[in-house]
Amino acid sequence: MDYFRDTNLKMPEIIPFESAYIAFDPYPSFKGSATHITEVYNTIKNSYENCLLMTLAGTTALKNHHWYPENIEGNYLKRGMEFSRQAKNILLKEKSMQLVQYRDIWGGLAVSELKNIYQVFEANGFPSIELKERYAILPKSTIQKIAKLENICLNAADEIVCPSKVIANHIMRRAISSHKIHVIPNGTHLPEQPEEVPGLPEKFLLYFGALQPWQGVNTAIKAMKYLDDLNDLTLVICSSHKEKLSKQLKKFIANSGLEEKIVWFHQLRKTQLQYIIQKALISVAPLTECERNLEQGCSPLKIYESMACRTAIIASDIPVAKEILTHEEHALLIKPDR
Repeated sequence: MDYFRDTNLKMPEIIPFESAYIAFDPYPSFKGSATHITEVYNTIKNSYENCLLMTLAGTTALKNHHWYPENIEGNYLKRGMEFSRQAKNILLKEKSMQLVQYRDIWGGLAVSELKNIYQVFEANGFPSIELKERYAILPKSTIQKIAKLENICLNAADEIVCPSKVIANHIMRRAISSHKIHVIPNGTHLPEQPEEVPGLPEKFLLYFGALQPWQGVNTAIKAMKYLDDLNDLTLVICSSHKEKLSKQLKKFIANSGLEEKIVWFHQLRKTQLQYIIQKALISVAPLTECERNLEQGCSPLKIYESMACRTAIIASDIPVAKEILTHEEHALLIKPDR
């Protein structure tokens, strides 16, 4: 049971793990999911000292109590199923396991058939909804099969936690008992000392986070066209992705003649991002009017982190934003895609 993947670490005697946290996400990483993983994993460790963290490999190799799979290749679905298979094999060997919390169906499928383990589904999103936004050519039959896997995990879970009422309502529409669904909103911890970032414009609007279509980054970019009269105003985009994943957006910016109005940063440290948020005139959360945001729901960390930095916010006027913000009190809420 080689949980300790760092070659510089001497192998200790096998630890009997009492709990596990599973996430089909790279960890550590610059994504918002990494913040969730850190907070939840540390919370579980407060009750179960020996907690096994099971994730995809991240930017660095962690040493203690961290397992990630080997030789995962292929498309999203093949990688998800292989992750589940390998994680299940690990869990089968853990005779002291009492609790497993997972944040996606690939972790859920690894534990759904295991007996005498308390299962907590941390439901942040559902691939049957999000994959349709990413891959328009996915067959309807594939989406239906994924939805069935999601329902297996929802039914097998002893408890379900989610960060917004919209997500909770979606789960209840799947005929899941409301008694085991708990809404725990997101929050944030600011670094003690922000880290100065050179190259910032003097006056700027800010978008930070991921670049999926439902985030509405296109809308923020298009808005800059209507601000041409403000020559000294710039849009800063702080992407949690590698630079190569911004290629299409940068092409769109070039075709729109907005290259001089947009400044990019990629995969910043938390301390750097905090500095930029605090310097911004306005932080924008231009979530689009789509199934992922309206039917499934979310709880944007960018809103919480902007509030914590006392930065003004403009966000889309949709239920997931209105759970957090009141129009003209905490933010300006604007019709989506405007």
